[in-house]
Amino acid sequence: MIPLVPSWEDTFDIDLSRPQLGVLNGTDYASSVWLDTEDEEDLPGPEEVLEWLQEVLDGDTGDSDDDDDDDGEDEDER
Repeated sequence: MIPLVPSWEDTFDIDLSRPQLGVLNGTDYASSVWLDTEDEEDLPGPEEVLEWLQEVLDGDTGDSDDDDDDDGEDEDER
């Protein structure tokens, strides 16, 4: 049996000694999204979490490496 905490920390590059909130993609772990909680003393409130979740659902993850960017625009500008 694989211990879950080390496995999740390695797979998702997170620190489970602190509170974490994320949306997992079970088929593509690299595209899972985690709420940035820099200071565990100042955790986000419900409104901030709902805002973040809505952004994730809208596809706005803030990931500059997102494959869904409008790559076609660059081709049209040639």
